[in-house]
Amino acid sequence: MAHLVLSRYRSDIDPKKPRDGYVSGHLTVCRDGENLADPTHIFPTIERSGTPWLRMGTYRVKMDHKNTKRIVGRKKSGDPIFADVRCFRPLDCPFSSILIHDASGDNHMTLEGCVAPGTLIDYVNGGIYNSRGAMDRIMDEILGPFEVGKEFDLEVVDNWPGAGDGTRETYWPDRAAAFNKKYGASCPLSPPVPVVPDAGPRDPDEVVMPNFGPLGLSPLP
Repeated sequence: MAHLVLSRYRSDIDPKKPRDGYVSGHLTVCRDGENLADPTHIFPTIERSGTPWLRMGTYRVKMDHKNTKRIVGRKKSGDPIFADVRCFRPLDCPFSSILIHDASGDNHMTLEGCVAPGTLIDYVNGGIYNSRGAMDRIMDEILGPFEVGKEFDLEVVDNWPGAGDGTRETYWPDRAAAFNKKYGASCPLSPPVPVVPDAGPRDPDEVVMPNFGPLGLSPLP
């Protein structure tokens, strides 16, 4: 199954300016049947510090558009020209505003909790380049064609460096409370309980063998 994997490896955060820092990582995009070994599907990422962010865990995401459009130019009259911004959006309510999309002008300061991939990385300053091109390649070539609602798994394998070992499940209550307060939403304050498939009634003629230990000498604990 096609999926995405996000990892982080570096952070540069000034305690005096917590919202001006950044976190660097990688986004690996896999088609059906592919694994993490294809280097052409690995994109450097940037996140802005001091904003909400995705903790370790597996998220179901969909192709979508941001709720706000972006100014991409001006008409002769001076009126702005707007365009849709494509993204991956988590389906879980509390995390649905923490997106993966391109950073306007490749600038991490334009992000508010989201993850932006690029095709090139600035190893000195930690930035990325060609963020729009990276999203176009992911959306149109690797996982394309782009279709609103098309779903994938996103595996976040680690947290921001030095930010503890929180997970999707442990972060859910705080994130849901903050999301509800900001957007007037009604996200549940705890993650849904996984549904275990019902095996159905046992065949009365089925023979269940006892579980014996090595050489059949004693039952296993």
